Amino acid sequence: MRIERAADSDPVGDPDLGPMYRVRVWKRPSSAAMGWMVDEWDVAGAEQVSDVIGWAATTAGPGPFEVFIQWHDHHTDRNGNVVQYPRYVRVQGRPPEDAGVTVDSVIFETD
Repeated sequence: MRIERAADSDPVGDPDLGPMYRVRVWKRPSSAAMGWMVDEWDVAGAEQVSDVIGWAATTAGPGPFEVFIQWHDHHTDRNGNVVQYPRYVRVQGRPPEDAGVTVDSVIFETD
């Protein structure tokens, strides 16, 4: 771990934008032949990150969970337009059986 004093010229937070969190709650597979299942929620309006962590822990019960904070990055597309997209940094937890876990997202849509 490395600790450095932050520069005064580097402000933190935007009072107009409250933090957005992503919570993953992992569920153990019913058989060894199946993979872990994950439910994800976006959480806004929390006063403290500890509120989000508490909700995630209650929701997960004895199972593993992760809490991420969202931040926005940007890139320039081929037309020169600046495009923002969300990125996430984990602030609590870890995926189940940390070694070798991969995540596949399957999105179902109805007509």
